[in-house]
Amino acid sequence: NSAPSVEPGVSLGLAQFRKAQISDLEYDLTFRIPKEQSESIPASETIRFNLKSTANNLQLDFRESPENLKSLTVNGQPTDIQFQQEHLILPSDLLNE
Repeated sequence: NSAPSVEPGVSLGLAQFRKAQISDLEYDLTFRIPKEQSESIPASETIRFNLKSTANNLQLDFRESPENLKSLTVNGQPTDIQFQQEHLILPSDLLNE
């Protein structure tokens, strides 16, 4: 089953592809709220899931300015940030089934 093309938003094809590939999805979010409301809010996110196949890169939704991304680690390995059309692209060679 090949991955859908990368395009803005979440197409039905992308939603169905991820539903077939990902299970047991968990998010851990951390926010550091500054004293001054005018300051940005540093945050981090850890995503855990079971993946059925590593044959394709994985698209994660990120509808935010890519300048707000500071680092990306996949399975404990720092990697370059690949941002396309409102999605983070996780390289298949860093994913585990």
